Amino acid sequence: MSEELVRNYLENNHQLKLICNKQEELRKQVLKQIRELEYDIYQPRIRALYDERDAKIQELREKKDEKISDGDKQIDTLLPVISKVDRIIAFLKVKIVDLTIADTAVNTYGDNYCESLGYLFDDEYLKIKLFIAENSKPKNKYSLIAIGRCTFNEHLCKLPYSYGLPTYEHGWYSLKQQIIDRPTIKELKEYLQKWKTKILSQLTGNFAEIKKEYEEVLQTYTSKDFEALKQYVCKKCGFFYTSKEISSISIRNNVTCPNCRENMVKIETGR
Repeated sequence: MSEELVRNYLENNHQLKLICNKQEELRKQVLKQIRELEYDIYQPRIRALYDERDAKIQELREKKDEKISDGDKQIDTLLPVISKVDRIIAFLKVKIVDLTIADTAVNTYGDNYCESLGYLFDDEYLKIKLFIAENSKPKNKYSLIAIGRCTFNEHLCKLPYSYGLPTYEHGWYSLKQQIIDRPTIKELKEYLQKWKTKILSQLTGNFAEIKKEYEEVLQTYTSKDFEALKQYVCKKCGFFYTSKEISSISIRNNVTCPNCRENMVKIETGR
């Protein structure tokens, strides 16, 4: 019985070895075939497809960029007239308001010193008044402050506007600037006397040019010249919105005039 068991053992081992060898050979053959498929046949095809895809994408992008560039050139020819008309309309819609700045307009915190130095610039469209205000600094404890009111909004005339001043103000202002700090009031006044022209230039910026442009617009145009552009009109004060302006305004029920708070009337232009 033991002899038969041994023979079976040897035979089974032999068969096992044959099967394992065949399996290993099969693995090698299939691995070789897989590598041939992956690297020799399909990878070049895949790379070719990628290259074809990338070339087509690049072609589309170049055509898109070319068309956008052509469009930008057309826009550049259209914008000057649009910008000019928008600016004229903005000037025509300027509201004349009282620009007076009271000597009590600026206040300091607590019992800190505050003094009005009067107007540095007094124009019908821009007024700038100077103040000396005590701050909380240990050494340079006095500040030269400028505040101003301008007929033109910040989109037409950009003026200096700073935060963190050692003062608080009543009402609205187009200009707020802490010009300089000095240890004493006397030194601030001496600085102002010496550098008044420079300070004025820095504060007013291009106001003179804007004023000239505004007055030229008023001499040349009226709102009636732009009737075709009006979409909403206030029957009380004449204020109006163009279709371009109204597109940026959230409309729920009625469009209200910003000047007199009356409901505005929509103009049907047929366009």
